[in-house]
Amino acid sequence: MDVEYSLLNQTKREQLTFAYMPVGRKREIAGNPASAALVAWYMLEHPQDDIRFVSDSDGEWPFKVGNRDEAFGYLDVTNSLAVFKRYQKYLA
Repeated sequence: MDVEYSLLNQTKREQLTFAYMPVGRKREIAGNPASAALVAWYMLEHPQDDIRFVSDSDGEWPFKVGNRDEAFGYLDVTNSLAVFKRYQKYLA
């Protein structure tokens, strides 16, 4: 089974889940213009935040604080990002 990823911002308690995008695996996220732009834009907008990719199956928690269960409650900001709307045409 393929491992899928979300981008978590531990500092702001937000996440990009790529829920409405045909991506989730590493190469898909990096290779799709829309998801690559989302990740780059989000990380550039929050340069001081603790942001990491977290897999859906790996038991490792990459942050010093918190845990995987808390991450389920993080606000999903994928659809609220202006860049998502700009690159939506690439999702099909």
